[in-house]
Amino acid sequence: MRKKKVFFGISTDFLLTGTKLVKQFFFIPVIIYFLGSESYGEYITIIAYLGLYNLLDFNFDLFLIKELSKQTSIKSNQNLVSIGLIMTIFLTTFIFSLGLITNYFLVFLKIDFYVKYNFIFILMLFNKIIQVFGGYYSSLLFSLHKMSFLNTVKSILTLIEVFISFLLLNLDIGIQSLFYSEFLIT
Repeated sequence: MRKKKVFFGISTDFLLTGTKLVKQFFFIPVIIYFLGSESYGEYITIIAYLGLYNLLDFNFDLFLIKELSKQTSIKSNQNLVSIGLIMTIFLTTFIFSLGLITNYFLVFLKIDFYVKYNFIFILMLFNKIIQVFGGYYSSLLFSLHKMSFLNTVKSILTLIEVFISFLLLNLDIGIQSLFYSEFLIT
């Protein structure tokens, strides 16, 4: 039984990684086709800026997975889950506050690029908050050895995200298509 779980876990991990690679490899030319090279450059610039939010994510979920997987006492696990939730709330509050402060200053400075895509930056800030909370719940499921289930769901959602992006690009929504589809899937 344990070998079967390990096999499915590793297989679905490869499935998830493969799905993400295929998405990046084949979808980039589609994005460039629909948006053009200038808008694609703007998209990459936005992604680079949004990557700063990832620096603020301290990955408490990895610690939580490791500690909960040790299968110590129920009381100890309950304490870990509570601490993880408190740290997740603290982290989301920190990211959200810093994001709003940064947003205020960049809009106040009237940086044209930022003002043009202000809504996307705010939308992706909320997206990051949802991802941090999702990471907390995912870590609880991972610690219960539900890795194959989560990886399968993530693989399917990645394909659905590409499909939604493609539909929105066909509707000529532009660069927002990529961010709307990511937000919907998150």
